[in-house]
Amino acid sequence: QRTLKAIADAAQLDHRIIWRRQPKDVIGRILRLARKREPYLGRFIHDWATEEYLKSHLKNKRQYQKRMKYGQD
Repeated sequence: QRTLKAIADAAQLDHRIIWRRQPKDVIGRILRLARKREPYLGRFIHDWATEEYLKSHLKNKRQYQKRMKYGQD
């Protein structure tokens, strides 16, 4: 998980944009890099495990930002 989080953060995905609207070329680069750094991820057909982790990571960042925004009021 640490490797995937580091890759996603380095790619600077915009957490305000939902998964299916993220740039496909950036997603492709992240998936290839994740497979290269963590060969175990190559076992999952069509990178489904990596995609699900990234979706969850982005969603959690959006929810956290929303909570922080409401906490400032």
